[in-house]
Amino acid sequence: MDVAAHALWTFVIVYLLSQWKPTAGYFNTKKKIATAVIAGFGIDLLFAPQFFYMLTHFPARSDFYQIAPHFPQWMFTWYYINHNYFFIALIAVILYFTYREYTAPATFALALHITMDIFTHKNVFELKPFWPLQQVPFPGLVSWGQPTFFKWNWIILLFSFALVFFHMQYQKRKLLGKQIKAKRKKDK
Repeated sequence: MDVAAHALWTFVIVYLLSQWKPTAGYFNTKKKIATAVIAGFGIDLLFAPQFFYMLTHFPARSDFYQIAPHFPQWMFTWYYINHNYFFIALIAVILYFTYREYTAPATFALALHITMDIFTHKNVFELKPFWPLQQVPFPGLVSWGQPTFFKWNWIILLFSFALVFFHMQYQKRKLLGKQIKAKRKKDK
């Protein structure tokens, strides 16, 4: 899935979880929601070395899937390192001992990212979510780069984002209404 879609899907899902009582405590501040969103797309920013290699070694506008088999092995190794559940566990341990309150949002977002990628990465960049223990890649169901999937993913995502936005506005108005009623009651 593309980086922007990861960020927005993470926001939509984390916002919905923040409204659900059993999970609300994990996502109860704007900082925790922002941490989850940054973690949700940040893992793809670790792909920067591959991107710069591609820019410097292949002609502009090359078809990614045609040139990907010619990438050096280190690019795939780096991809498998930062796109697996063991990497998430390592990040969770580090966060637990440094920024404990952000461990749950970041870990959830990273796991969500990997889980989405398992199903939306096909062909060259199939995931090995338990690498290095699992050497056989998980065959994705669909490639996120296929125009049909890409279009419908963004349509559903934007619709979901709009629903969340309107819900946020409703919650603000509801809170404002309660504050006005409380002030009127106090003034009487």
